[in-house]
Amino acid sequence: MLRAEVKGRIALACNGLGLRVLNVVIAAARTNLEALRVYFSQLIREQRAMITEQELAKDTDDFMLWLTTASAYGIVKRISTATGAQELRETYKNIVGAARGNLGMALVDVSIKLDHFSAFPDREIDDLRKWTRKNWFVFGLLRQLIADYVYVYDVPRERRQTLGKWFDIQVGPSPGQRLLK
Repeated sequence: MLRAEVKGRIALACNGLGLRVLNVVIAAARTNLEALRVYFSQLIREQRAMITEQELAKDTDDFMLWLTTASAYGIVKRISTATGAQELRETYKNIVGAARGNLGMALVDVSIKLDHFSAFPDREIDDLRKWTRKNWFVFGLLRQLIADYVYVYDVPRERRQTLGKWFDIQVGPSPGQRLLK
């Protein structure tokens, strides 16, 4: 059995590695923005012959945003899948507490709780929602984590409605209710 201190160092190292990869992806997109824009613009033009310059610019930017967001989402989910376990609840509490103010760590923490814990992290989601409200990129990642959770799991109606309102998500019946129809 590993001591709590060792578990904490391992979890922190794994999460830190994943977040460094995420930083590299975002930095690569940011520093190569124009070159990527030209490249993707050429690809889109090849696939869509009758497109105006305005449509091409919008479609290129939309694709680049989608690609960056999808990559970030995948990395956050990969960290959660690789390091998440409800049995490590105290370990996560300690490393998140030590990393207070680290937005990436808070996002991974919410993802781990959504993916692996039985209790829904209401307070953490609300805190992170308020914290990221003006950071459209991180808010969008959080919104996607919530949308996927609501779509997959049997979330009580009241919570679905609250989350839908907070994150501007269209919420329908839970998966169990969809199967009954």
